[in-house]
Amino acid sequence: MMAHDLSCQELADLLTEYLEEALPADVRVKFEEHLAHCGYCVAFVDQMNWTIKLTHDLGKPQLPSPGHDDLLKLFRDWKTDQS
Repeated sequence: MMAHDLSCQELADLLTEYLEEALPADVRVKFEEHLAHCGYCVAFVDQMNWTIKLTHDLGKPQLPSPGHDDLLKLFRDWKTDQS
C-alpha cells in the first residue's frame, strides 16, 4: 500500500461523506481506488447502502390513535412528575 492510499479504517471514517457526495474530489478518487482493490470495504459500503435503503423504506411507525394518545399522556404525566 502506498503512503497516500486509504486504510480500511480511514475509508470507514469517510463513508458518510462519501454517501452524501461531500468528499473532495481527490479524496473521493482515493476512496474509490481503495474500493477497486478491497472486497471487504465493498461489502461494508454495500451493507451500509442496504441499511439506509431498508430503514428509509420502513418509514415512520404508525400507532393506532388510542395507543398514540396513551403514550403521549404517559409522557406528559411523567414530564409533569419530573418538574
